[in-house]
Amino acid sequence: MKYQIRFQLLFLLILGMASFGNAQGTVSYLQSAESRAMGSSQAGAYGISSLFGNPAGLAKLESFGAIATAETRFAGSGILFGGAGAAIPSELGVFGVKVGYFGIPAYNEQAIGISYSRLLFESFSLSVQANLFNTSIEEYGSQFNISGTLGFQTYLNKSITVGMYVQNPIQIEVAPDQFLPTIFSLGGQYKFPEKLTLRLAVEKDLEAAIGVQAGIAYTPVEQLSLRVGISSVANELSFGAGFRISEYIRIDASAVYHQRLGLSPGFSFVYNKK
Repeated sequence: MKYQIRFQLLFLLILGMASFGNAQGTVSYLQSAESRAMGSSQAGAYGISSLFGNPAGLAKLESFGAIATAETRFAGSGILFGGAGAAIPSELGVFGVKVGYFGIPAYNEQAIGISYSRLLFESFSLSVQANLFNTSIEEYGSQFNISGTLGFQTYLNKSITVGMYVQNPIQIEVAPDQFLPTIFSLGGQYKFPEKLTLRLAVEKDLEAAIGVQAGIAYTPVEQLSLRVGISSVANELSFGAGFRISEYIRIDASAVYHQRLGLSPGFSFVYNKK
């Protein structure tokens, strides 16, 4: 009986803290520092960071890319997000793989994702991603599940991209009466002619209200990008920066602020030709 109570308290503590607002607390929500700094808006974004967002954005990769990302959720809580991935283009499309981690030693989730993205036309891409999840609870063992992500993007012109993706389209139970969230995200990206990029997305969790995510990036010089964002999904304000070290290497940093739960710092290391 005491173990059952401990399990319930532990599970509610972790998911309650990490998911304040709209249950953003499982490994499904792992994102790059670039995305986090821009309000977590990902539907219309493309590039190697799309491994952790809309995988349809991988279809525009022209060379091998890799990324490693980490975030301490609510500094001092001990809750960690982390992951890494890589993608490689081929004549058949772009193939990607990622790994992710969320939690604390007593409760944690691990995931492996395998994705395939392809340009069906010059202005339209489609993707599918299979995600393998493992949930580990101290003294209770582990549970393995399989889910997925479906996405598409359309490129209206060189400046405007519109996309949509759904995470976990089939609800998967990871613990008694606890399910991986089914999330729909629709949004776009607009690259202004001069130094500005705007992202906007509308997100709907089946168990929560519709939320809005928005972000702006300003690139005063080629080596530096400054970013700010806001998310009503989790009631967060965010900011960050990207530093281009070389033609292939970029380092991104982010800080996401929640009024009650505090600051979540993060960073990403990106290898991809600019």
